[in-house]
Amino acid sequence: MPRRARAALACWLPLAGLLLVSRESRAAGPDVHLETSLDARAMELRRMPAMVLQSPYATSVRTLPSGPLSSSGPQALVGITYDAGIAVARRWMVPLFGLEFSWAVGSSPDVIEGLDGSIVHLHTWTSKMVTLLLPGFGVRAVHRRWMFDLSARGVVSVAWMTATVADGSSSLDLSDQNDSVFAATLGVRADAEVCRRLDPVERACLFVSPALYEFSALNGGSIGLRWEVGP
Repeated sequence: MPRRARAALACWLPLAGLLLVSRESRAAGPDVHLETSLDARAMELRRMPAMVLQSPYATSVRTLPSGPLSSSGPQALVGITYDAGIAVARRWMVPLFGLEFSWAVGSSPDVIEGLDGSIVHLHTWTSKMVTLLLPGFGVRAVHRRWMFDLSARGVVSVAWMTATVADGSSSLDLSDQNDSVFAATLGVRADAEVCRRLDPVERACLFVSPALYEFSALNGGSIGLRWEVGP
């Protein structure tokens, strides 16, 4: 998906949601509510992004130029997410802002590659990712104590990991001179959940969240349990 298309989609989703909320809230009167949630999720990226050495790095032999490194392949992560949104008339929802932090779990390969003639080790087991969840738009259906949601929203994700470079008989950490290897993207996620109301303001949910675009198209997704608070 071209960058301009992703940016346009990330902007139009919240705009459509806000316009709908504005219209529906006038008709629904007080039936507009703020909701918050906390979830734990298991994530799978089909392909980690190609990390980038952001600035030149000096060793005892040479100075490595800044530039991209190879992708380390698939990666499993676990994460926690806090989120907030608006529900309108039990039919519409507008996710607002959320924050997610995730880290690598399970087996991770030791990736070795060359950068300007030097050997670089990517420590994929140290991979971490922070995601800012942007406003979006969704629909909702309620049947007695059950609730079903489907939504889409933009995201800004930053992934990073530690790496070392060979320097003679030893190795140097690429972060020890305030350098780092990381990758960032503007993407789009979908989210589908089914919830069971536990009391008038709390519900437990099971959700799946495919990454429509996150570093690359259809790049995996997540599944997990969510605790929601809201009327």
